[in-house]
Amino acid sequence: MSQRFQDPGASVYSFDREFLVRCPQCDCRANVRTSEIDARLTCPHCGTSRSRTNGAYSISVDATDWYFQLPLWLQTPCCGHVLWARNLEHLAFLEKFVQAKLRERPTPADGYRNKLLASRLPLWMKSARNRDTVMAALAKLRSLSG
Repeated sequence: MSQRFQDPGASVYSFDREFLVRCPQCDCRANVRTSEIDARLTCPHCGTSRSRTNGAYSISVDATDWYFQLPLWLQTPCCGHVLWARNLEHLAFLEKFVQAKLRERPTPADGYRNKLLASRLPLWMKSARNRDTVMAALAKLRSLSG
């Protein structure tokens, strides 16, 4: 177990280039990949494909992607809540954060520490009391990533 987490300064937007979601057609794992121009949904199982321009999107704080509002693939019940990750990079960030006993956060150049993702995580996830339960749920998400 890592004893120390040094926040790389990740924000809520740091993991927004890919979302692992449930395909609306076959309920298998699909991908939503984003660029400056558009967002594309593709399912390798059934071939479903959709795209949309990146004009307006809804930043959600629940277990859905921002562009098509599809349920995230990586989600599981935990401590009376839903624990979720947008993609494997986001999952790795959560694993490192939760397992660390010492969590260091930088002060951003503008001084607003609440912009950092670690400061936005729910208290139940940050609690040392829930560490083992949350780590078990994160391991379950890791197994879903295939």
